[in-house]
Amino acid sequence: MGRLNGKVAVITGATSGIGLRTAEIFVAEGARIVIAGRRAPEGEALAKKLGSNCIFRQTDVTEEDQIRALMALAIEKFGKIDCLFNNAGGPAQTGGIEGLEVTRFDAAMATLLRSVMLGMKHAAPYMKKQGSGSIINNGSIAGRLAGFSSSIVYGAAKAAVIHLTKCVAMELGESGVRVNSISPGAIATGIFGKALGFSTDAAEKTPAVMAEIIKSAEPIPRAGLPEDIAHAAVFLDRSAVSSSPNPRKSSLKCDQTEARATLPGSSFRADYCCRYTAPLVARACVMLAKSTKARTQELRRLCRLFADRRQDGDRQTALGPTW
Repeated sequence: MGRLNGKVAVITGATSGIGLRTAEIFVAEGARIVIAGRRAPEGEALAKKLGSNCIFRQTDVTEEDQIRALMALAIEKFGKIDCLFNNAGGPAQTGGIEGLEVTRFDAAMATLLRSVMLGMKHAAPYMKKQGSGSIINNGSIAGRLAGFSSSIVYGAAKAAVIHLTKCVAMELGESGVRVNSISPGAIATGIFGKALGFSTDAAEKTPAVMAEIIKSAEPIPRAGLPEDIAHAAVFLDRSAVSSSPNPRKSSLKCDQTEARATLPGSSFRADYCCRYTAPLVARACVMLAKSTKARTQELRRLCRLFADRRQDGDRQTALGPTW
């Protein structure tokens, strides 16, 4: 039995790289999928290869009407949407801040950020009505740390994706919908060739070369591969991620540099890291399982605690019994 038997997923950017491999693995795990991409020949060929459990729709993910139609197609053909993988993306203009062109900046933001917003906007009503769902947004390590991309525009867009994910997770969690992001490092795909200005066809021939280059720069000599991200998406789509007999019971791991809270059964899973305020962040993660009113009250209390700690000049003192 596949890990995704009975699931229905929508995957954008599925004609190459991470999206293509995710589509293959989702179908192999038992899911039915609707895949989207701009290149019709590649998308139709993939759908034919994967069989009746895969439908392709040519889609420009920056256009709201096309995203709306994509979600409607999934409902029409399969009756529900269990998972949305907002994966579509591409390179952005490189160079320093003074050389950025407004039109290229806007185009990159539309592809990398607006598409994610539109996907969530139009999947959310169906998932809320179902009372369940998993939205997965493809971020990047470049969105978490400066200097991991040759494009400051790409890094800024991915940082926005990561934060938007957290904001929407807080909203949709109370409706039983989980929202997470994955932040890949260097994955051997055609995006590097595209960033260098290669044609699409030429760029898709570069992953093998990039894998060797990436491997030489890693402590463990192995390049990241699309299937690594695909399996992370499988994990986040599985209902077992959030199943628990006690939806308000959470598990915490906390030390001076990291705070993590998993909220099984509350349909919300959050991982937050903070260098100086780990205990406070751990409480904040627990807070996310509570009602809106309770969250507001708890947030005010946490802000007071944080202010007190800053005044004391002791950022790394544990809160002890207060949490």
